[in-house]
Amino acid sequence: MTNALGHNGRTGPILGYNKIRMNSDKTYKIVAGSDGFWGMTCVADHEFIAEEKQDATTLAEFAHARWHQKWKHDNTQQIVHNVMFPKDNIDDLCVAVALIKPLVL
Repeated sequence: MTNALGHNGRTGPILGYNKIRMNSDKTYKIVAGSDGFWGMTCVADHEFIAEEKQDATTLAEFAHARWHQKWKHDNTQQIVHNVMFPKDNIDDLCVAVALIKPLVL
C-alpha cells in the first residue's frame, strides 16, 4: 500500500514523498515520510493527507494508529478478524509537511 516515490529504492531506500497540488493558486503541499508512514496509507487516504490543516503531527498519529489497530486479514484460505501487527514488526515512522506558495512579485 505504499505511495512513496522512494519505494523500491527509486529515490532512496528510506524516505519517500508525495507532492500534492492544493488549489487554483498553485499552492503545493509536500508530504515527506518514511516507509513506516507510507506503508500505513493508501489511495483512499490521499484526500485526508492533502488537506492543508493536516500537519506532520496529525499525519504521524494517523499512521501510528494504523500500526496498532486490528485488521481483517484474508490469507486466501480464510478471513481472520482482529489481526494485529506483532510489536517487533511495527516500523518507525516520520513525517514532514511543507506548504509551498507561489512567489508574487
